[in-house]
Amino acid sequence: MGNGSKKNQLTAAIASGTETIWNHARERYSSEKIYAFVLTTWSDASSIGASVGTVENYDRLYKEHRYSIPNSRAAAGLKWGWNEWHERELISGASGFHDADQLLDQFRNGASGAPRSLTDQFRPWFSDYRKLVTSAMYDALKLVARTGLFETCSSMPVLVYLGVYDDDGKITLNSAKTLNSKATWNLYEAEFRRAFGF
Repeated sequence: MGNGSKKNQLTAAIASGTETIWNHARERYSSEKIYAFVLTTWSDASSIGASVGTVENYDRLYKEHRYSIPNSRAAAGLKWGWNEWHERELISGASGFHDADQLLDQFRNGASGAPRSLTDQFRPWFSDYRKLVTSAMYDALKLVARTGLFETCSSMPVLVYLGVYDDDGKITLNSAKTLNSKATWNLYEAEFRRAFGF
């Protein structure tokens, strides 16, 4: 199977999982205002996950952390850093990404000729594999965003973006800038850039 076919297959599986998890999140947090949806993966691109940011969860975490400066970089990081959202983090098995994760296992095993390993990130094939995964994630989120699915939720615009754990943030910033309407990006841009140090 060529990379184009792999990417199309993975994109479709991630898009389907994204719709499933978004609908689950809307139901689960129906009394909260969702302002962010992040499609995530680990630095080794071994699985797909998602997180939702809600105003109510941010307010609770802000108080728990005893922050006192709303416009600080720390407060912005808490608002946009999906790894801070705790139970709003809907990773792998608990989500709708089972099919996508199975494809990732197949692709990795095919690329390396062996089961997954912690040292995969240092193998010659890994860079192409990671690009395939993040590109498919981007395309899937773009497909779903174009359907208007993220506009069907709360009274506030939802910023959608990609998140890669232990990454330099370039993928996160680029996706936030390009996957959202100009109006939505402009609404959140300053705070988002502050959160990630851009």
